[in-house]
Amino acid sequence: MDCPPKKQEMGVLGACSFNNWYSQFEKITIKSFIVPIPNHVLDYLRDDMIIMPRECLDPTEDNDDASEEEIRVSFPEFSTQIRKLLRDKLPNGAFLKTNWHCARDAHWIMPGQTLKVRDVSEVYQLLKASNFSKMDLSPERGFASGFNFCIVLRKWQEINPASEFRCFVRGHTLIAISPRAWPEYYEHIYQQKSDIIRDICTLFKEHIKNRFPLADYVFDVVREKKDVVQLLDFAPFDQQYTNSLAFEWLELEDDEKYPAGGEDEPEFCYLKQDIGIQPKQKHLYGLPLEFTTLASGNSEGSVAQHLADLGL
Repeated sequence: MDCPPKKQEMGVLGACSFNNWYSQFEKITIKSFIVPIPNHVLDYLRDDMIIMPRECLDPTEDNDDASEEEIRVSFPEFSTQIRKLLRDKLPNGAFLKTNWHCARDAHWIMPGQTLKVRDVSEVYQLLKASNFSKMDLSPERGFASGFNFCIVLRKWQEINPASEFRCFVRGHTLIAISPRAWPEYYEHIYQQKSDIIRDICTLFKEHIKNRFPLADYVFDVVREKKDVVQLLDFAPFDQQYTNSLAFEWLELEDDEKYPAGGEDEPEFCYLKQDIGIQPKQKHLYGLPLEFTTLASGNSEGSVAQHLADLGL
């Protein structure tokens, strides 16, 4: 029987749950809409059942298999809420995530292997195919989020992976920055390193520092151009849940190497020269979870570590 997360972990995971931080940081992040998940929908999403809800059927097509139709589930209110958001608020498509993760391990199921959803069928397909989403929606994670499970539909925008950065905060101090696409070489990062640090520090000092409820945490940003930085997400300052990318967790936790409580003068670690083609972690996302985790069981801890290993 799985044990619920420790109280400290509950606080950390709860603070990083999208529905618990979005309203406070709405002005500096991508426009998003939060849809609470009712309990009966949660049961369906947690189940291995592969039959799509009745709302996903094409009404213009006849369903000849009456027996299959009889066993289909239906969530009219939840599905209608999603449809209205996609139609009225997000007509150009949306980026889907749950409380903590997007369903990037299920990109293979979508046309063009994109994570853009345009209709309710694609929302259900991604949620059902994603192990990341299943972990987020597990009962154990409910203890961390106060049982406020949700899906998030974020306004779709194309993001260049070379413009994403992960930022590490300890003791309310920004101590380190890493490119999210690690290890990848991008010439512009070397050329603009001072501007990148300055822009991220400005966003942190003016909008995040001492406003996020934790002293130690990680946040991701996208810097599309000079002086334009957007917050993407928050994550725990914890190797069990978050990948340290260009750094080692032991050094990030070392107060002598990265002192906290002082000025925000982060170390920016990046590749300074092209070292050739590196394996892309996203290529692992299409593999079933059991093929990509160590043979250590399928507990929340091992799955969470697997997600961290994949760069989440």
